Amino acid sequence: KSIFVGDYITVTFRNGSAIFKSDSITAIAILQEFLTKLAIENNVSITNVNIDVDLQSAMHFFNLIRNKLEYHHSVHEQHSWISALKEIESHENDILCLSDKMQNILKNSDEIYNSYKTSPKHLQFIKNMIWSNICNFAKLRNISMTKRNLEELR
Repeated sequence: KSIFVGDYITVTFRNGSAIFKSDSITAIAILQEFLTKLAIENNVSITNVNIDVDLQSAMHFFNLIRNKLEYHHSVHEQHSWISALKEIESHENDILCLSDKMQNILKNSDEIYNSYKTSPKHLQFIKNMIWSNICNFAKLRNISMTKRNLEELR
């Protein structure tokens, strides 16, 4: 199970065959490469390999990542309020005139700031996961990904 996203790989073994399932297209692609390399190193033939890349499964993976993106968007939004809220706090004796949301941002400003500092690394990691899944989806479906196709997706 992936700790970051919460997706997982399941394996079912039957009479000389195995069925691998995962919401992560990249996990399946890595597994395919690993098994192919292992078979070549051990001079073993793998026959009848069927890879069924389910679009709904791929979409589910993106929905799992969506929560992470929404969290980081929220952190950036909250961070943008902090300096203005601290300015208000420094001039006002009572901040009860602020909405609960703004009071909460002010109260948690240190945690928000710390999350904001690490956010770019997390967002780059998420971006890499998304691109990896898109490219592996195309690869496993035998779809050619040209430079133009990638630019259209951006």
